[in-house]
Order: sequence, then C-alpha cells, then structure tokens
Amino acid sequence: MIENSQKDISFPSVGIIIPIWNAGIFLKPLLESLLIQRYPNLTFICVLDKPTDGSDSVVKSYAVRDKRFIILENERNVGIAESRNRGIEYAISKGFIYIGFADHDDYVEKDAYSRMVLSLETTLGDVVCANTMVEYSDHHDLVRFGSPSRDGILQSLFLPMSSDKNLNYLSRSIWNSLYRLSVIEKFSIRFLDRNTFFEEDTLFNIEVYLHTDKTVYLDELVYHWVQHQSSTSSSSETHERWIYKITNYFEYERKIVGSNSTLAHFVPDIQVNLSWFLRRYYSVISHMGRPVQQRLSSLLRYFCYPIGGRYENMKIISRTRLRLFFFVIWIKYFI
Repeated sequence: MIENSQKDISFPSVGIIIPIWNAGIFLKPLLESLLIQRYPNLTFICVLDKPTDGSDSVVKSYAVRDKRFIILENERNVGIAESRNRGIEYAISKGFIYIGFADHDDYVEKDAYSRMVLSLETTLGDVVCANTMVEYSDHHDLVRFGSPSRDGILQSLFLPMSSDKNLNYLSRSIWNSLYRLSVIEKFSIRFLDRNTFFEEDTLFNIEVYLHTDKTVYLDELVYHWVQHQSSTSSSSETHERWIYKITNYFEYERKIVGSNSTLAHFVPDIQVNLSWFLRRYYSVISHMGRPVQQRLSSLLRYFCYPIGGRYENMKIISRTRLRLFFFVIWIKYFI
C-alpha cells in the first residue's frame, strides 16, 4: 500500500478527474501511468459511471494500493459530461488549486503533471496546454501547437478539427491541459450535456479561454490519445442525432460571439466550420423536420450564408458548390 505521505502545502494541490465507464482492457494502462506520477500533491478523482464490465473493481484495487486514488460512484449512468462536472464539484469542495482530466482509455506521460504545474507556477498562468501523442494501430503522430497564443487557440476552437487547416486542432481537447480551478469556479464553467451538444470539450475550453488571458504553452509531450474502436469519443449515433447536436453547438457559438464584440473577428472561422458542416450533411438536412431546418436557416442568416470555398479549397464552379448554393437558396426562401 502506498501512502501519499509526500504531500506538502508548498506544492499546489492538483486533482485529475477521470470518468470511468466500461473501459475494458484499456483501463490498466491509464491507471499504471497515473501510479508512476511523482508530483507530491496529486489526487486522482475517479468517477465511476456505473460500469458493467468490472472496471469499478479494477479502480478500487488501485485505490487500495495508492491513497491518491479517490472514488466517486454515480447512482446511475449519467455520461461523461456530468461525471466530469461531479469531479469539478468535488475538487471545489476540497479546495484544489489546479484540475486536469484524463479519459479512461488513454494514458499519461511520466511526470506530466509535475512539468505542467511548474510551467503554471513560474508564469502565474491560469491554464497550460501541452503536446499529445496520437496513437493509431499502425503509427503514432506527435501533435504540437502551431499557434499557441491565447488568440491563436481561441481561433482554433472555432475552426474545424482538421490537422491540415487548424494549427492547434487539439486545443479542442481537455486532457492535455491543467486549469486553475478558481477560474472555473468564479465563472461557473461546466461541461454541457453530450447528449445535447456536439464537442462539449470545445465549448468548455472556449469558456475557459474567454475568461483568462494568462495562458501558457508547454512544448513537451504529456498525454497519449489512443485511437481504437471502443474509444470514449466513438459513436454509433444517427446522422439526424448528430445534426441536432451540431445545430445546438453552432447556436451556442452564435450566442458567445453575439454577446462579446471582441470576438467578431472569429466569425469567419465559424463560417468555415459551418460550411464544412453543410457540405457534409446537407443531403440529410434536406429530409429532416421543419423545426431543425428553421433553426439552421436562422444560423445561416446570422453567419451570412457560407457555402464553402475557404476550408477545403472548393472550386469556384463545382458540382458540390452548385448543390450547396441551391440548398442555401432553398433553406433561405422556403423554410
């Protein structure tokens, strides 16, 4: 049994929030990577979201071995967003200085949290982001931030998640960062329901970066994002469900830029993202119910009817662009 006797008030307290559902064979690599973290004042807040594959027993065995593992058990399966929010509430109640996040099917680089805390403490930052290794079955890609300023990261949060067009495309992720908890508490920043919103991680980070300019980039590897079929982010949802969630997502972004005049210069980036969405789903949207079409019509009006051209270098005259043009005309005048 490992007692966390090294805790010292001179080291700011850090809580890492880990929602856990049916992680299967991928859970132990994460827990082992946490076990070897040497930062002296570290707590792993494991939120058990009613797993049915024995993941709860695995986590509890680690909690016996190492008192840094704290277990919170949900009464019912509530999903990853609410589990993270429960972890945030626990961290606030215990007075943690910083929080971070991990997914149950990834793993963390050695001494990642020591290095991120040092970066925050030496710069008096409120949020630090760092590099990620994306692990595919046949190769690994190290993803760095190409434009790590606060403005550059905010811009990337409004752009599509594309490594070709977005210099900071993993800025949309939360597990490669640490956050000063007082900022999250002061502005009541929480995760929105994944069943209602697309990319709740992105919306969380938008709120964080809007409420602080004390941002830090650590150009070092801290996290391993493992790509596999049972990944937390994988989904079997229908296109119709995705369109509903993405529409909510764009409406949330419209509310953000509409209530803050300093964000007006990000509107073209949202237009790029909305154009990508239209190109991908317009044939499905045209067969959906009128309520969703009316909401999309309102969004298109607000963002000046983007029909592409900038994001994926669409030709000025092309079959896809003409189809989009007629689709936009239809949704503008007949919805």
